[in-house]
Amino acid sequence: MPQIEHRDLVAFAEDKVNLKKAEVDDQRAQVNRLRDRIEAKIAVSPGYGFVKALHAGSVGVGGALGGEAFGALLG
Repeated sequence: MPQIEHRDLVAFAEDKVNLKKAEVDDQRAQVNRLRDRIEAKIAVSPGYGFVKALHAGSVGVGGALGGEAFGALLG
């Protein structure tokens, strides 16, 4: 059985774990568009109140295995 070395782990992470910058940028842009749409909907609908929007997940902090999310409290 061959020994797993550091370079093997790095190659695996680059190939299977870490998101590519273009993919992260696309996801971040999609979230920003969604947040803008929600804010616009709230602005014309007095029954909703926008409390806050957050970037969350490891992509928000520049880590691996990211996903982009934001939370909005409506009420």
